[in-house]
Amino acid sequence: MPESEGQVLQELQPFLDQGLETAATPPQEQPIALDDNLVALAREASRPHWYASWVVAVLVPAGPALAILAASAGGGVQLLDWALLGIVLLVLFGPVIGICWLAMFMSHRDHVRPIRFAMNTGYASEMTAPVTTLGAHSILVGDTPIGAVHRVRLPGWARTAPCTVIFARDDPSAIRPRRAGPGPQLVSITGPDGRQLYPDVGAVPTLLRVPSISASILVSVAFTAACNAQTQTYEAAASHLRDINASTPCNAKSKPGDDCWKWVPGTIAFDYWYNTSKTNGAISSTCRAVLRWGAHIQTGDVRTDGVDCTKQLTSTPQTAKLDVLKDYVIQVQVGKATYQTDHWPPLGDSVFTLALIFEVVTILWIVWPIAHVAWAIVYRLRSRSAPLAGIPSPQEPALGSTG
Repeated sequence: MPESEGQVLQELQPFLDQGLETAATPPQEQPIALDDNLVALAREASRPHWYASWVVAVLVPAGPALAILAASAGGGVQLLDWALLGIVLLVLFGPVIGICWLAMFMSHRDHVRPIRFAMNTGYASEMTAPVTTLGAHSILVGDTPIGAVHRVRLPGWARTAPCTVIFARDDPSAIRPRRAGPGPQLVSITGPDGRQLYPDVGAVPTLLRVPSISASILVSVAFTAACNAQTQTYEAAASHLRDINASTPCNAKSKPGDDCWKWVPGTIAFDYWYNTSKTNGAISSTCRAVLRWGAHIQTGDVRTDGVDCTKQLTSTPQTAKLDVLKDYVIQVQVGKATYQTDHWPPLGDSVFTLALIFEVVTILWIVWPIAHVAWAIVYRLRSRSAPLAGIPSPQEPALGSTG
């Protein structure tokens, strides 16, 4: 009987799958030294989430300050109000936000402790086997469950194709007796063709992550408000300059609202000193003043050459002649000195170009965060759906194959 059993086994040998014994052998964990490339992958794999990163720790207190700076530079009153509200909220809820951020930061530090230990020692573990995802942040390689800091997205063929998995274990001396360690933590997954499946690497993924997008939106809001304020300032100046270029002296046929100017009696009162400069003995000065004529009041800058306005103008209203165009003053005569108001643009025709430039820049700052978010979404969708070249689909063994 033993001879007949041996003969039957020998006859069935060609029909048996020669890979069954190899497949039944569990993958073995091997130590691997971390080179510069693996150290870079380990840093990427241990990168904190956006809410636990230093970016949030910097942007939360710096955001209102950036908004105030942009509003002050561009004259954005609405942005300045929101920035001041942000500072008030930061004072009220800042300690709570700081405690929550510190808790998430320390939790992340504890989670990536095995990876930091591997980078310190220069060694990690390696397995080559199919990979099964157990959840968004965990995989199974052989019989070893491995956690991951970031979401793991793998193609379907990774469950059957041999992938190279590098992971790190915690320092045994750092594990407390009454508290389990974080367990093995994933460093990288490489497909059979050498494609990096985990983690995402490269400059483009970094630019398309949530911290980068959040910073992009905040900066865009601040600079959009600042550029929009400058655009409105230059557009108003350009409108006034068009009126001045098209104006003529008023006559008996002129009607209210026509592009004509006339000198009317009024008063001017010094508000506060703004700027005085001397160049080669010539004086140029600018002061803030209040102009009154009839029932009208205009407050703004007045500038002149050859006279120090801080010495000529007084806080008590002085009699003056006002050059009124439509319903605003463009020039003021005080004695023999002639002042131009801020309704007469000091930059001349360049205000037209500046208004156009700032309008284009404002549109670009509005479009940028929209394009940034769309770019990130398209990149993620294409990354998930893109097939891997050079990876054949696993073939099922044919029944009755002779090997």
